[in-house]
Amino acid sequence: MEAVGQFGPGFKPPTQYQLKEPILKVEVERTKQLLKNNEEEWVKNGCSIMIDAWSDRKRRSILNLCVNCKEGTTFLESKESSYEAHTSRHIFEYVDKCVEQVGSQNVVQIVTDNATNNMAAAKLMKEKRPRIFWSSCAAHTINLKLESIGELPKYKKSLIEKKSSLRAMFTSELWETCKWAKTNKGKLAYSTIMSMSFWNGVTLCLKIFAPLVRVLRLVDGDRKPSMGFLYGELLQAKKDIKVALNNVESNYQPIVVIIKSKTKDRLDTSLHTTAFVLNPYFYYKDGSIALYEEVATGIFECIEVLHSNEFELQDTIINKEFAKYRDKSGLFGKALAAKACEDNDDAFDPLALRILSLTTSSSGCERNWSAFEGIHTKKRNRLDVNRLNNLIFVQFNARLLNKQKREKERNVDVLLAKDASNAQSWIVDGGEEDEVEPGSGLTWQIVDEATGADENIQLRKSSRVRELHEDDFASDEEDDHNEDIEFVSDEEQVVENYGEDEVDQ
Repeated sequence: MEAVGQFGPGFKPPTQYQLKEPILKVEVERTKQLLKNNEEEWVKNGCSIMIDAWSDRKRRSILNLCVNCKEGTTFLESKESSYEAHTSRHIFEYVDKCVEQVGSQNVVQIVTDNATNNMAAAKLMKEKRPRIFWSSCAAHTINLKLESIGELPKYKKSLIEKKSSLRAMFTSELWETCKWAKTNKGKLAYSTIMSMSFWNGVTLCLKIFAPLVRVLRLVDGDRKPSMGFLYGELLQAKKDIKVALNNVESNYQPIVVIIKSKTKDRLDTSLHTTAFVLNPYFYYKDGSIALYEEVATGIFECIEVLHSNEFELQDTIINKEFAKYRDKSGLFGKALAAKACEDNDDAFDPLALRILSLTTSSSGCERNWSAFEGIHTKKRNRLDVNRLNNLIFVQFNARLLNKQKREKERNVDVLLAKDASNAQSWIVDGGEEDEVEPGSGLTWQIVDEATGADENIQLRKSSRVRELHEDDFASDEEDDHNEDIEFVSDEEQVVENYGEDEVDQ
């Protein structure tokens, strides 16, 4: 109504036919034109196909397909498959059709979560298209790491937000007159809540989770290609965790075991290790990383996949082109080149190669559930498949384009290894619209206590001009309670008793 009022008197709404046929077709074509830069990037530096399967609040099973490149994420199509089994063959055929649509020569990798059917589909894809990688979603994998660490006895705490309230309760007159205050359990609870060592332990928990959450924000943020940073940031996260635990092996070893087990064959493939060494942000700081066994092996394996059956081209890339970079000869050896690689901010853009233009996460596919549910309601459940896909194509891509615009306007740097305070605030808050900035009005005690941050680091809502969002038009009929999100467990064994026994590496 606000938008209509701004238009002024004399407005004549389009007819139902105009909305669902000619106007929709025009909007689809307009959206395609807006995405031309993305499609050109697919051809220039390659792209990733991301697929995500989920069930909405009405138990409808949806498959989402998106394409990601250096320019951002593009929604390709959705498919409701409530009456089809998500077998490996079904997933493979659906993704393969998308590969044909995008152009097999443009697709470098396919990104999915770690579900068994997806991994089986990867084998089928490898047989048909050996030049395309199939990668595990980094966001999903890191979530599994955090979930497993959270199951360790020492880290089953979620009390830091309630610290002030708990301490106030145990020092109140009500507690002194309470019958539980005289019991052994009551006295034990009182001594625990008032113990500084207990709260130091809770603070330590945040310090342990923060490095991994920082990496999670990196891969889930969709602000810049993350393939070149994931492996190196995971290495840094392990170092930060060891430092947080005073480098005591018996303390950090169970966590390292979890990180390694969840990383193996998922986030340490030849694609990840090659991107790691090709990123000068890491290589110019420590040239010895090229000698790591997994990195050296990964480079050969990666080039063999990207250019299979092209021996002369493989020889040129590895023995000539990569050798110049490895030895920092020619332009790579200039002091200006090293200076340009010092800071990992949004202005830093590593080598414009197909590998370093890749994403590591399929999170972008998960963000159109509201678009699907907003269109396919009980009142509008007779939409034909083509019109439904067109509506979602227009709405979801409009949101992606607007999100990318807002992110650029906000100009918030990708989290670096030292930015633990921001990562810890994100653990608690979880909102995309909130940023920790100096000079704002509400002190965030968690950041101060967990990291010793300056007292001026505070929280505020981002100020911006009022915009109309999809949430403003929520239907009462669709206003169901959100269901809890469950991460798929891969049933791997984790260390159950923290610190009781040392675990061999």
